[in-house]
Amino acid sequence: LSAGHIFYGFTFSLLVFTTLSTFRFSSKPEVQPGRGGGGGGGGGGGGGGRGGGGGENYEGDDETSLSVSEASISCSQIQQLQEENLSLRRSLREQQRRSEANERRVRELSEELLQRRRREEKEAQDLESMVQSVEQNLSLMTKRAVKAETCVSKLKLDLQQLQVEADSLRSENDSLKAAESEVVMTMRRNAQVASEYLNKTASHAHSSIRSVQSFSISADKRL
Repeated sequence: LSAGHIFYGFTFSLLVFTTLSTFRFSSKPEVQPGRGGGGGGGGGGGGGGRGGGGGENYEGDDETSLSVSEASISCSQIQQLQEENLSLRRSLREQQRRSEANERRVRELSEELLQRRRREEKEAQDLESMVQSVEQNLSLMTKRAVKAETCVSKLKLDLQQLQVEADSLRSENDSLKAAESEVVMTMRRNAQVASEYLNKTASHAHSSIRSVQSFSISADKRL
């Protein structure tokens, strides 16, 4: 319970106790000092005594009416206090229900907050793992890029060397082709010279054969 509810309950109890004490005190008949004096007066004072008794009855009626009015006021106050007490109880029950609902809501929100923190922690761990994986992949890619760049530089050097060798071989090939052409031309000239020589030799041989044949025929005729 809150401090306000405890204060209201204590105030209500004190007010009820005060009202009941006032009601009990007002209900008791008060003893008047003049009543004993009237009874002790002489016999000649009988009329006066009756007159005095009439005065006492009047005062008692006033006190009774006052006590009744005070009792009615006290009853109305008690009824009002009871109604206020009932209203306070209803308000207290309503506050208790609200407090319980708020406590349930707080527990639900606490559980939801705890779950959300767990999810956030898990997401943070997953994100950290992802970042580490990305960093590892980036480092690996960097190493591969450096290695590839080194290989490219080496291939460029090899290509330059091959280009130089190709140029050298091309020059040598051109030289060989030129030499081959010259050899072919020389061989052709030699073949032509040999052919001419053979033709001349063949003609001379034919002439010699004809001369021998004609000499043989003339010799036969002479015989």
